[in-house]
Amino acid sequence: MAAVTFGSFGDIVAIIQLASQLRTALCDVSGAPAEVKLLGSDLSGFILVLDQARRALLDENAHFEPETRVEVEAGLQRCEDTLRAIQSRVRSFASQFERRNGVKALRAYFAAVAWRFLGGRKEVEELRARLAEHVSFIQLCLSVSQSTGQRALHAAAAELHGATTQRVVEAIQDIQRHFGPGVPSFHFYDERSKTYFQPCARVTLHAVQETFKSFNSAYIGEALCFRDVPSNSRFFLGQMAGFSLALKDRNSPLWAVPQYPAHILLEHPGGRSNAAPSLIECLVFEGGYGELEVLLGVRPSTESASSTGVLLDMLRGEYSTRDDQGLYAAERRRARLVKSIVRDYNTLIYLTTWHAQGSDAVCLTRKLVDRLKDFPDVRSMRSSALIRKMERIRRKMRQSDDGKKWQWKRDVQDGVMSLLEQAPRITDGVDGQSALGEVIYANHMRGEFRFFHSDLLTALFRMISVLPFGSLFLHPVGGTISDLESQLSRTIMSSAAHVEALRPAFASHFKMVSDGVPEAAQIKRLCDELKEASHVLVSELLMQWDIDNNRSLCLPDEILALCFCFLPFRDRVLASHVSRRWRTVSLSHPAVWACIDFDVSVRNRAELFRMALERTGAHPVDIPICPELDEGLLIEKSLVSHMHHIRSLRYFKTFYAAPLLHVAPRLETLACENIPLDIPAEFLGGVAGQLTTLRVRTVSFPKTCPALSTVTNLSLRGPQYAYYAQNLSLLFQLFPVLQSLRFSALKHKFSRDLPAGPVPASLRSLYLHTSDPDYDLTKLYAGWRSDDLSSVDISHNAALSKHSVHLVDAAPTLDVQRESKYETSVITAVGPGSCFRKLEYWEEDDDQSDLAARLVELKSALADVHAISVPATSLGPFLAVFAVLPKLTHVTIALHGKHDTSDTHEFQWDALAPLARLPEHRLDLQSVVLKVVCDRRTCTPAAQDARDLLAQLEGFAHVKLPDITVEGFAPAVLRGVPPPEFPGFHIAFGDGPASMPA
Repeated sequence: MAAVTFGSFGDIVAIIQLASQLRTALCDVSGAPAEVKLLGSDLSGFILVLDQARRALLDENAHFEPETRVEVEAGLQRCEDTLRAIQSRVRSFASQFERRNGVKALRAYFAAVAWRFLGGRKEVEELRARLAEHVSFIQLCLSVSQSTGQRALHAAAAELHGATTQRVVEAIQDIQRHFGPGVPSFHFYDERSKTYFQPCARVTLHAVQETFKSFNSAYIGEALCFRDVPSNSRFFLGQMAGFSLALKDRNSPLWAVPQYPAHILLEHPGGRSNAAPSLIECLVFEGGYGELEVLLGVRPSTESASSTGVLLDMLRGEYSTRDDQGLYAAERRRARLVKSIVRDYNTLIYLTTWHAQGSDAVCLTRKLVDRLKDFPDVRSMRSSALIRKMERIRRKMRQSDDGKKWQWKRDVQDGVMSLLEQAPRITDGVDGQSALGEVIYANHMRGEFRFFHSDLLTALFRMISVLPFGSLFLHPVGGTISDLESQLSRTIMSSAAHVEALRPAFASHFKMVSDGVPEAAQIKRLCDELKEASHVLVSELLMQWDIDNNRSLCLPDEILALCFCFLPFRDRVLASHVSRRWRTVSLSHPAVWACIDFDVSVRNRAELFRMALERTGAHPVDIPICPELDEGLLIEKSLVSHMHHIRSLRYFKTFYAAPLLHVAPRLETLACENIPLDIPAEFLGGVAGQLTTLRVRTVSFPKTCPALSTVTNLSLRGPQYAYYAQNLSLLFQLFPVLQSLRFSALKHKFSRDLPAGPVPASLRSLYLHTSDPDYDLTKLYAGWRSDDLSSVDISHNAALSKHSVHLVDAAPTLDVQRESKYETSVITAVGPGSCFRKLEYWEEDDDQSDLAARLVELKSALADVHAISVPATSLGPFLAVFAVLPKLTHVTIALHGKHDTSDTHEFQWDALAPLARLPEHRLDLQSVVLKVVCDRRTCTPAAQDARDLLAQLEGFAHVKLPDITVEGFAPAVLRGVPPPEFPGFHIAFGDGPASMPA
């Protein structure tokens, strides 16, 4: 037999033919030994396995990996070697026997001689074992191939299933929902026509993005919040930072809320340029598999036809635009008004209560009424709770003796209620609440005591839970048990009339169903059915009455969710359990749980913390105060699981290190102001994120930390131990984009560990503070000084040194103050431009003579000063300073009153005596301002103070002085003070009291 070359179809066929020949030779001859016949049977099984391998290798759909195919071919090669060894023995023996005895003799004696030429029993067993190994190996390779093929089939089936599921979900989403009678699907509301209208198109956000790429005058604005439209942005969506980017990237993480109302303001295309702009309402929501989609709707008005045309042209891509910024004006005004109304609306709920201050409620209510009269969408923002609360307040005010005091408030509330009562119904939802509970209070309440829920929570709605079969439970605002019992007794007394009215109908129905029933058991069953049917009917009637009369439906879900955001955390949890609708709103708006603040002590704090984080979804989360340590470390585990969307985090009493080792791509603010913090190189996953603000107490820094490279605002205390001083010299390298640095409690012994400079070019604000005596921080500032610094504030206990020249250099304005209580002086240099440099230092003398002497020495650095303010107690020493300032034209002298009690004060008018010597030092001053200040707002300068001041100035009335302006006296105080007339100078009083110093 010719040799077989592997790698083609003939390889396997040749091996199968060879095995078949040997099997025929060994099995068809009678008289062969049993071992030889078993070898033939093994060859039969071997042929079957080879045939399976042939079909698998030649199948186009087979999934043989290259390694498996190589192993199969190697196994086939070993099979061929074994078979050819057997064939070689048979041929060799047959050739010799045939030459000596002939072919007939070979066939006749083959059975007898087969045992011999195969080598005996041992050799036959070895041949069978080798064939069995070959068969097992080939079957193993075929099994591996089948497993690979099954995995590929499963993957293809999963992909096909996913595509099918997507099509099914999209088809289901397009099906009209069934909400029950009287509840339509989603509708937009048109305030002008007082009607609802359905969306006219449902498109993906990607289609809207593609449409607006060249639509320069398109404006997309949030329905309830607004900020100024950026001048350099083509797209703008609400007040959330970066929403213009979200329009360009539909995978942007900023899309965290499930529904987002907005509107689009478009110019008409070129052929309709004279028409008014079109306003297209839209609702952005998440479709199947997180795909963002948009519902578009055109208001049904006189321009509806043209607006629809604009929308259709836009979707087809047939549009032209003009760049007209005037289109933004109307929507900007409307959105600003909405934002202010929402804020005042929530604040009014706080103030229009009986225990609120009357003046505050009157002012706010008056402002709100004025705005509501002109606001176009007020009818969609009314609150039944506000109406009921005003009604209760009015009832109590009628009982008050002082009718004039409350008359204005009653009038204002009447105006608000008349507007709110005229609002139309919004019936796009069914709520399980009812106002019937005004007459019923819940179970297990006994005795005379007052009961309250949160003021804001219960002021939103005074709700009643309607349970099956008419069970009612009240969530009260305030009152006593006796009031509710009296209401309940009146209800019970009136129920007798209802019983008499229903008796004939029940009697007639009972007679009809019981006629011909002889057994009591059947009558009992009929009565039970009648009772159950009665309960069901009454429950249905109650539910329908609730739908028709429940005013809570008048508040849209977005406004309700916005109100929830103003609640403390505890009340947000309570609000989510008030009703089915409130729970749906609170759970479907992640922004409600975006701020987790435990302002009061609550039980199960760790579980509540975990629950709130889970309800935020992917929305950015703010944690003003992180809860304390719990036994099961549930808080720490929750932080670790949600670090990917936490925006701000503040540790107060407990520190969790594990969360800060994970990547936090949205973390912007981190505060740890009461606990020492060790920052490793793997801080926040060791990658740069969005961290911009870092406030710490005592901290140790690594040599490198990528997460700190984005920090712009840093606040920390100086090191208290050597451990925290290491690597502090690398501060400016770790924070290369720092804009604000606040360094407090610096220690002199670690001054050499501070960075020498230069500071980052981005640094704009610097604050340095120390309590160590004689530690001069102006020397440190001299090494950090930069022309880019616009605000510098230094506070130390050292005396004024030569390095202070860097704080006053080239300043056009100087302000000097004295704090006698703390024996400190403050000098502030303002300018040039918006620069602000302040130095607070220790000085023992109240007259600030050392400061005046130092400023005289620094006269070259003060050449640009044209205005200076000094306290009256330092006027004498500062006359020498006035003389060395070449450009000085304006002088302000501050007189502070000393308070012995809360109602009395005293001014040191004699401190103005050095003014008589002012011409000896400076003759070219243009003005002098006397600023009279009381440090307490409840005590203002009086008329007698003005007379005492004029009496002091009259002592040098003949001295030639510049015009003097007196500030700090109210016009009403000066009515009884005659205007002064001095020959040497002119005096004028300014209007209003002087402002208190910062």
